[in-house]
Amino acid sequence: MSFLESIFLGALQGFTEFLPISSSGHLFLSEVLFGFKPNLNFEILLHIGSLVAVIAIYWSDIWKILRGMWRVKEEKEEGILGWKLALATLVTIPVAIFLEKQTDIFFSMWVLGVSFIATGICILLAEKFRPSRTRPFTWGMAVILGLVQGIAALPALSRSGLTIAFLIFAGVERKKALEISFLLSIPAIIGAFIFSLSDMGRMAFGFNEIIATIFSCAVAFATIRWMLSLIKKGWIWFAPYCVLVGIAVLIFA
Repeated sequence: MSFLESIFLGALQGFTEFLPISSSGHLFLSEVLFGFKPNLNFEILLHIGSLVAVIAIYWSDIWKILRGMWRVKEEKEEGILGWKLALATLVTIPVAIFLEKQTDIFFSMWVLGVSFIATGICILLAEKFRPSRTRPFTWGMAVILGLVQGIAALPALSRSGLTIAFLIFAGVERKKALEISFLLSIPAIIGAFIFSLSDMGRMAFGFNEIIATIFSCAVAFATIRWMLSLIKKGWIWFAPYCVLVGIAVLIFA
């Protein structure tokens, strides 16, 4: 990868990872439109950059969750949330592994376009039919959330978009839904990294790779902050964006 390509892909990954618009879909489109073809190691480094950003922002919450999971009374509520996130992650693993293995079989530009449109529709439906009264994040929601996150392993389905949409549809307050989705991304990214170890070659840490990782981290950090301010009302506009991108992919595929 060239220097400019590394900057572009790092910024693209950081910007799209935590927005409900599918980072994998946009990375694939960049390959189709511009010929960028990052290898697996490069893509993993981009995700590591995004992971560092979300951990940096939620470090205090993560520490309370981990303490609470080990029965520290002061963080009992955070500990329960941690075990719910763990349950959701356990549900995600087999679903994501199964679908990941099927991706190469039925992947096409048509599937990519439909997946973008499906993400947009899910956001619209979540806002249209969300309950008037908020509800707490329950164990049952955690199980379904894990299934939803696993399904998002399909091409161009946004992990953050689908998980946030489900939680809002289930009645969880918007900002809380966003925080749960972002916290759930941490074990998801770590799990994807572990799952990819067998396919990885020797990790390369050249100058371009380091620059791409830094850009991924910095842009992801800013994007998460931006998304926190958008979630109250502005996030709905990602729905027509996804639908329009999906339609464009279907037309020009």
